[in-house]
Amino acid sequence: MDAYTEAIKILSRKRRSAFELKQKLVLKEFSSEEICEALEKCKEKGFLNDAEYVQDFVSFFSKRGVSARALYLKLKRKFNLSEEELYPYINDAEDLFKEGIESLLNKTKNKKLLETKEGRRKLIQMLLRKGFSLDTIKRSGL
Repeated sequence: MDAYTEAIKILSRKRRSAFELKQKLVLKEFSSEEICEALEKCKEKGFLNDAEYVQDFVSFFSKRGVSARALYLKLKRKFNLSEEELYPYINDAEDLFKEGIESLLNKTKNKKLLETKEGRRKLIQMLLRKGFSLDTIKRSGL
């Protein structure tokens, strides 16, 4: 089996970044030349699009209450991109982080905490522990 066929097989099971796909193909002991050709062919055919995948990844996790810091670490691990490459995606998702905070605050247990000053303080501490910046928490209206 050639590297391209193996890449298609891997991508058919689960969406992957170019970095992850390359790692999988290296484990299958394909040559670096075969891997590069397979990655290029996958990109040309539209099976591999890291920019689109990063945007979907950021949208998915930021709406679920994942902070910018935690998301940065996830992106770094999954896509192996530099800070300069990741910054625009995380910066553009500021509204999504607010949605994430709101979804965390809308849980029944957290709604009760909003009623008191001590409860709001506890919620702010929880969000800080999750990696949200104080600035983002304040902008969310807490």
